[in-house]
Amino acid sequence: MELLSFLTLNQAAGTGGNATFADILALPIFCGFQGFIWLIWCGALIFMIASFVLWVIVLIDAVQREFESDNDRLVWVLIILFTGWIGAAIYYLKFMKKSSK
Repeated sequence: MELLSFLTLNQAAGTGGNATFADILALPIFCGFQGFIWLIWCGALIFMIASFVLWVIVLIDAVQREFESDNDRLVWVLIILFTGWIGAAIYYLKFMKKSSK
């Protein structure tokens, strides 16, 4: 299968620059098993971006939040840093969800 090189999607669709969304989806790269793989990659990319955004928001909140002691802040920051999105999700459920009510 040949790659689409650096053509625009309109040129690749072969419609002389007037491609519709349906024409673009009819390209061989979006059909069959390859389309399924594209869907998986796009879903994974969206999940990674959302996880990173959540991680950054939670990390900022953990640094700025008033805890009972500074040790609690340090522990939560380290948990968030070293466990990634899982630690961020736990922190969100434990602290941020309560404060949003």
